[in-house]
Amino acid sequence: MGEAVASLLTNRRAKLEVIVVNDGGVTVSDVLRPFEPHLDISLIEMTEPVGRVAAANRGIRRASSTWLVMLDDDDVYLPGGIDALVDAASDIGSVYFGAVDFVQLEAQGRRLLRRFGAPYDAALMAFENQIPFIGCLMPRAQVLSLGGLDETLECFEDWDLYLRLAQKCPFVFVDRVVAEYRSFESAFASGRGGVSPQLAGLTRIYVKHLRCGEAELLARAQVAVKQKLLPRQVKIEAAEAVRHAREQALADRERLTDQIRALHSNPLLSVQQQLRVAIVIVNFNGRHHLEKCIPAVLATRHVAFEVIVVDNASRDDSVQWLRSNWPQVRVIAEGTNHGFGHGNQIGIQATEAEYVALLNSDTVVTPSGSCTCWCHCCCNHRSEPLVRSCACCTDRNCSTRAGAACRGRVLALMWTSDSPSSSRRPRRMPSQ
Repeated sequence: MGEAVASLLTNRRAKLEVIVVNDGGVTVSDVLRPFEPHLDISLIEMTEPVGRVAAANRGIRRASSTWLVMLDDDDVYLPGGIDALVDAASDIGSVYFGAVDFVQLEAQGRRLLRRFGAPYDAALMAFENQIPFIGCLMPRAQVLSLGGLDETLECFEDWDLYLRLAQKCPFVFVDRVVAEYRSFESAFASGRGGVSPQLAGLTRIYVKHLRCGEAELLARAQVAVKQKLLPRQVKIEAAEAVRHAREQALADRERLTDQIRALHSNPLLSVQQQLRVAIVIVNFNGRHHLEKCIPAVLATRHVAFEVIVVDNASRDDSVQWLRSNWPQVRVIAEGTNHGFGHGNQIGIQATEAEYVALLNSDTVVTPSGSCTCWCHCCCNHRSEPLVRSCACCTDRNCSTRAGAACRGRVLALMWTSDSPSSSRRPRRMPSQ
């Protein structure tokens, strides 16, 4: 209750008459005492409980102000919420209501369940209450002329009052969130109090307001409900699709993580292995491609190889990402973008491998697919004369071609043992 009363202090422009009805039980005077210097508070102490609805009527009859707002002891008005309703109240014969957040309070915190906030719709109101009791400014004279709240109802008394007021007063929506309607795990509004009280209350409302057989009202209510539920169904289906996509992405991520862990646990090369293949990848602002390309390439087995990434002065964080996540990848960070062909040449010059495979950064291979095939083919091409994807190059200082889609082209680097590396010169490639 203390928090509920304190929320009234944040509405200072409107002169408030606060009437607290304590429906039996422990006195609340100690709770109210700190607020008495700041608010005009009247306390009604019931000696015997009369019920929630009857207690509310006691407060309505005690009030002397022109307008009424209701406040349960576990709800709160937001700062300036009542002021906004009073500022909008230009007609003493109208009802003014604002948007209200329906919040679930849990041990882990608070969660927004729904926001009530839309212009008054008579057809929807015939089906379901759309306006929480808190956040509604009602003319007191009109409420009293209707006899106040129906004390024969154990629930939905606010909905019943709205339906009766709507026969006499226009309802005006104030497009602002003015209050917070709170629900607890055992609250009636959350549905955890059981369905029997709600079924009994709904039956009373429908019998009371539809007993005249207003067929047109029932038809309009059905159409309104369908129009309201259809967008919700679309949102539910979209949310389900998003959930499925996220689950699939999570499964893919877990699978990739397992592969990465396996890769990190197995050294790329051992001292007993002879480096035979260098896979050269030229990158420019392509981290998003490398995130898929590098793990797939490193999954290659059955041959000793190294991966060289030549970065052509990327402006993204490709270099930092590679060095942080893939220390076994050799990164050559150029300060200038030399172009794709020259970038491949830099990678070729940097390796001592017997063979070089040139790979585009946006290529993804499978462990049993293309990348493994390159290594197998290039290492065994002398015994596989029909392999046409292998091209011969006599000097690492030049590449015969590295343009277009360089997906898996293999260059066999054959050096003459009788010539020092400084004197190597390219020879003309044999025609194919």
